[in-house]
Amino acid sequence: MDKTKGNIEGKLVSQTKDTAMTKGMALSARTHQRRLRRARHFRALTILAVAMALALLGFLLTSIGVKSWEGFSEAQVRLTIPLNIPLNIPLTSPLAVPATASPTTPSAPPTTTADQPASATATPGQAQADPFALLKAGWQQRFGEANSSRRSLQTIFSRTAEEHIAQAQSRAGNQPAITLWLPANQHIKRYLNNPSDPGLADLLSPHQLQCLAELQAAGDLRRSMSVDFWNQPDARSPEAAGIAGALLGSLMTILVTLAAALPLGLMAALYLEELAPRQRRLTRAWWRLVEVVTINLAATPSVVFGLLGLTVFLHLMHLPRSAPLVGGLVLALMALPLIIIAARNAIRTVPVEQRDAALALGASPMQVTLHHVLPAAFPGMITGAVLALAHVLGETAPLMLIGMVAFIASYPTSWLQPATTLPIQIYLWATSPEPAFASKAAAGVVVLLVLVLSLNALAQTARRRWKHRW
Repeated sequence: MDKTKGNIEGKLVSQTKDTAMTKGMALSARTHQRRLRRARHFRALTILAVAMALALLGFLLTSIGVKSWEGFSEAQVRLTIPLNIPLNIPLTSPLAVPATASPTTPSAPPTTTADQPASATATPGQAQADPFALLKAGWQQRFGEANSSRRSLQTIFSRTAEEHIAQAQSRAGNQPAITLWLPANQHIKRYLNNPSDPGLADLLSPHQLQCLAELQAAGDLRRSMSVDFWNQPDARSPEAAGIAGALLGSLMTILVTLAAALPLGLMAALYLEELAPRQRRLTRAWWRLVEVVTINLAATPSVVFGLLGLTVFLHLMHLPRSAPLVGGLVLALMALPLIIIAARNAIRTVPVEQRDAALALGASPMQVTLHHVLPAAFPGMITGAVLALAHVLGETAPLMLIGMVAFIASYPTSWLQPATTLPIQIYLWATSPEPAFASKAAAGVVVLLVLVLSLNALAQTARRRWKHRW
């Protein structure tokens, strides 16, 4: 009886254990499945986040690229320019435009006769004709005198067309005529995009639209890469505005920043990490204060540095506004804490054993710093400095406060002359009420991105090269 009861109790205990084990295994399996499901969900969310980020980045780059093509390109008109038109004679006279010129058929360039004085034609070594007079003569030879006034031709050709004619005239020699691709007005680019645009009727006359149709049918109207965008400063008209002045101003500003911030930042980092005494309590407190201030300065808004530059460089030192020297010094104040932090982090990566080994061989602390620590940390220091320069290259707010937001239609020729930078130029174009400047701003953004990416690539290349050398 007792034996039977013991067997029954043993079976019950065994069944209870089996049931508990089964429940535990089932619970463990459900927990494991739940964890796997959560892991799959988390992985799907991360993939979705990366896909959304790439899609937004692609949309941004695509939109900038499409708009920038309008800024990088220009409409061009091919026109034959006569160079032997009489000087100081009205273009409406028979001497300036041949009587056989028809509105639609090109005619031969005018030639001189025995009755005309020798000084009446533009020959090498003599005074050259006015570029606008040559442009007007070329237009009248092809399309007649209709719509050949200065105002009418400025709606067809860019303001830089006369500069192109003057340059070609100086190189023409004894040629009686030259054929040039001249930059056209922004309205012509709009015509190339959509010749049936109803808004063109408010900008161009019917005769001008007919002339454009004839030029396009003859292959004398095209869209090409804009040369003026790269070699001209800013201008009031979108087709004549270029980025060369802003690029030169950015280069001069960055050179001032580099000369002011790089040596000072590297030397400050070396002193704080290697040479500053830390034995006494007051020295340690001062060192911690400097470290905290440096970190806070790196996180300070850029407009604060602009206010500091406005107070110190303009009001106290009376330096000229909008000068590359002032802009470079303001950006140097911004880059200095970034360079110090990056250089200190690079110095901290040098193993302590390398310092101890040099000291054990009899090197002085200064020799350890200059001959062992600095060569080992130099690649990281240079990388951090170049990245800091790439960061301040795109700053706008501090430069606006010192007056670099002004319209500058010339090239800076000295460090104290008014200039503008690439971010400021982009801001001016983007805020312009003229819609055609939006494409110029997009083209400027592309140029700025290329410069920043080039600086980043330069930093990585310099890091690898110096690391391999040392």
